[in-house]
Parts: sequence; structure tokens; C-alpha cells
Amino acid sequence: MRVSSWRNRARKMIMVEMYCVGIIVILLFASGCAQGKNTLLPDHPAEGEGMLKVLYYDEQSFQQKYGDFFSKKFPRVQIHVISTKTLQEDSRHEQLEIEELTRLIEQENPDLIWLQDNHIIPLADKGMLQPLDVIIEQDQFDLTGIPDNTMDYFRQKGGGILYTLSPTYTTQAIYYNADLFKAHHIDLPRNQMTWEELFSLASRFSELGTKEEPVYGLSLHVPVTMMNLLYVAQTDNLRVIDARGEKLQFDTEGWRRVFHLVAEAIKTGTLYTSGPEVTAKNLLENPFSQGRVAMTIKEPSMSSIRGSSTFEIGVVTMPINPMQPDINPFLYYPDLFAIHQRSENKRLAWEMLSYMLSPEMAKTMAQGWAVRLPTRNGDLKQVGEWSAEPFTMLKPSLHGGPSYNIVERENFSESFKNEIYGALVETLDEIVNNNRQVEEALASMQEELEVKLEQERNK
Repeated sequence: MRVSSWRNRARKMIMVEMYCVGIIVILLFASGCAQGKNTLLPDHPAEGEGMLKVLYYDEQSFQQKYGDFFSKKFPRVQIHVISTKTLQEDSRHEQLEIEELTRLIEQENPDLIWLQDNHIIPLADKGMLQPLDVIIEQDQFDLTGIPDNTMDYFRQKGGGILYTLSPTYTTQAIYYNADLFKAHHIDLPRNQMTWEELFSLASRFSELGTKEEPVYGLSLHVPVTMMNLLYVAQTDNLRVIDARGEKLQFDTEGWRRVFHLVAEAIKTGTLYTSGPEVTAKNLLENPFSQGRVAMTIKEPSMSSIRGSSTFEIGVVTMPINPMQPDINPFLYYPDLFAIHQRSENKRLAWEMLSYMLSPEMAKTMAQGWAVRLPTRNGDLKQVGEWSAEPFTMLKPSLHGGPSYNIVERENFSESFKNEIYGALVETLDEIVNNNRQVEEALASMQEELEVKLEQERNK
């Protein structure tokens, strides 16, 4: 019995020892994980010194937008900007551009990388981009004021992983001469109109002017006829080629609708258009600021919209697709930044990126004549002299962007993209000025472009 009792006691002691060892192992593992997190984002040096290498389009614009403000907070940090201007001007193909960008990153080893959205996945696949969620969690970075749908957008651009953040976004809007509307007792524009509703409203002004001094309902700030087509097509989620990259899509019902709508607006004098010689003039002397156009489409820059005018200017959202009324197809993020995975200076890179997204910077961006829209827009009430609502009420689209994005996002050569632009202009001109039928004109345009596309593939 004594032997049996001793053995039982021994077994219990062994079990207690094993339990204690297990606890110690768990604690050591947890400690190691914590240390791993700390080494990812170490404390900033007490003296506040350092060198931050930033990959950006050009040094002057980065310093004006962000660097000068950051330097006031960290005066002993040197910012070295590596320009990508030459790379972007020289690259004529998406794959070539990514290869050149990869070589530049490997050569210069920047800490903070400025990207276009089509660069994110290829560079992430190469192991060049640092996931940001772990940094945000470790630093306890406050995301209050940054819309959830914006963070979702950034994650979706990274294939479900947060690799990039942008301190700013841009979108176009419809600006209108409120005095002109009120003088002629015409209902003011409203948010979330369709293109049909916008053109119908604009058509009411075409009857007001004279042949010598016409009044137009709507213009683009740079009134190129082709851009009107691309605006409507972007809203309708149209493509220039099918998803498999095989067949062009111009001879389809969607594009026929676009050409019908725009051609009719030009023929009736609803839509202001002009030759390229006008677009080269001082933009302050545009027909909207001169009071000759009731509405114009532009990004938020008070100086280029108002010019020397004194009339009241209102603003509403861009037209929407009635199937997606809460989506803004023209909202995009021009300054996407990522932290280099191989950077030894991640703390300083994060200090810069988090400062660019700070409430302090958000207030600075939305003021003055050179207005920029801050991504942290939850508390934004005013954009320049206007209510912030038209700029903040709609959600981003994964395929959103400037109107020309509908062509630029396709993997065509620059020469073939120019062929498309030229064909759009010529075809619309044939329809408007030579009364060519839309269906016939688009069928012919598609056939000619298909031949040129096949020639390009065979090069």
C-alpha cells in the first residue's frame, strides 16, 4: 500500500510539473509574439531624427502636399523623394510599367511607396508590400471618421488584405449657376440625378439665348465631345472590350444608348462643345464662369470653377446609375501609399502615412482654393465654399475613376488607345454633323477597330 501511495504521489507531482512547464512555454511563446510585434514597429527614436525615403511622382508635389506639413512635426527628419515621373512617362504597357517599378524599388529601397491601384496585387505577390492591419492594431491608430466602405475598398484592392491607404480622394461634381436658374424659374439640380434627367434639365436653357449669344445647359470644364461619351459609359458600367479581352463592345445596345443620348444633347444645343483651340485658353475664362453655361462638371477647385465671376454657385453629385444609386463611379484615390515590406524604417514610414491621414491634415486639405478631399471625411462639413454632402454621400466603386479610365484600364498599347479615342471623336462627329445613323456608325467603328486590334496582336 505504501509503494502504491508513493507511486500515486509521484504521478501527481509529475503531472503538476508538466502543467507548470506547459504554462511557462505558453508564456514564453506569448512573450515572443509580443516581441515580434514590437520589432515590426519599434518606438520612434527619442531625438526624432531619421531619413525617410519616399517613392512619389515628383518631389515638389509631395513636399507641397505632405512633406512640408510633416516636417513641422518632425523637423529633424530628412525626406528624400525618389521620382517616378520618368518611369510613368516612358512605360507604354501595364506589365512593362510594373517591371520597371519593381526594378526601381529594388534599386532604391524606399520606405514609403506611392502606387496606382493596378500595381498593388503584382507588388504584393512579389512580397514587397507590408500588410497594414497589424500596424494599425499595434499602434492603436484611430480610424474614426474614415468611412467603413472606404476601408473595405482599400482591402478589396489588395485582394482582401490592407496593403495601401490614401490620405485623399477626388471626384467630380456638377456645379451650377444658381442665379441663372432662379432668374428663369427653373428647378435647381439635385443630388443623384441620372444622365437623362441632367440632359433634360440642361435642355431648358438652350431656348433662352440667341444665335449670336447662345446659352447652354451643360459643359465639361474642358469641353471635348469624346469625354461626354466616356462620362455616360462609365456611369453605365460599360466596357470597351469583353471580360475575356477578345471582342470589342462598341456595337452593343449600351454604347448605342450612350451615343444617342450625347448626340441629341449636342444637336439641340443643350451641351456646350468646342474645338481644341478653346481648351488651350486660360481656364479661368471658361463659359461657365462667364455666365454662358448653366452647369459644368469639374473636380473641386474654387479658382478654376469660379474664375472672376460673382454669381452664386451650387453643387450636386455626379449623375448615378439608377441600378446603383449609392455608388459614385467617378470617385477614386490618386495617392495610394504602401510601406515597403523590406524597409528597415517602418516606424518612420508609418509616422508619415498616419500623419497624412490625421484629423489635422484632413482639416487642412478641405480649405483654401486648391481644395483636396480628405479620406477622413466623417466630420467634414464644408469643401471650399460648398456643403460637403455631394462629395461624401456616395460610396466608391472598385472600377471608379476619371471618365477616361474606361479605356485606360484595359491592357492595350498606347497607340491602340489613341485609335479608340480618335474613333470615338470621328464617329460622334459623323452622327451629329452628317446625320449618320447611330447603329450604322457604331457597327462600322467596331469593324475598323477590330481589324486594328488584330494587327496589334500579331505584332
